[in-house]
Amino acid sequence: MDADKTQDYKVTLIFKNKGGNHPTDWLHNAVEQPCFADEIETFYTSEVQAIDRLSDKWKWLNDIDHLNKHIDKNQTKESIEQVEALQNNTHSPSNWAEYEEELSYLRERMEKLESWHNQVSNSKET
Repeated sequence: MDADKTQDYKVTLIFKNKGGNHPTDWLHNAVEQPCFADEIETFYTSEVQAIDRLSDKWKWLNDIDHLNKHIDKNQTKESIEQVEALQNNTHSPSNWAEYEEELSYLRERMEKLESWHNQVSNSKET
């Protein structure tokens, strides 16, 4: 596209907010960041609307979260296996503390993921 030609766009973002501030509190600041501001000639408006995940229209968000947790669980399991293999192949006990710290973190993460998975499975049964 020529530098002197412009194009209007409507961009829709669907995301889960980490909590804390409402998106209207930080959205305009985000758009003013160089990665956006350098590309945007005029910012006209924004619309922020909460989503009801229980409605048929948006229930796919829960499916995606479930899938992501499942993938994360598998990756965590693989990471545990890899770190255990490294530890088993290391003959120097001085490195074991590093491995134990990583294993502790990964096992804790796996417990949380399994707990979440069980809660989701139980809620689907009722």
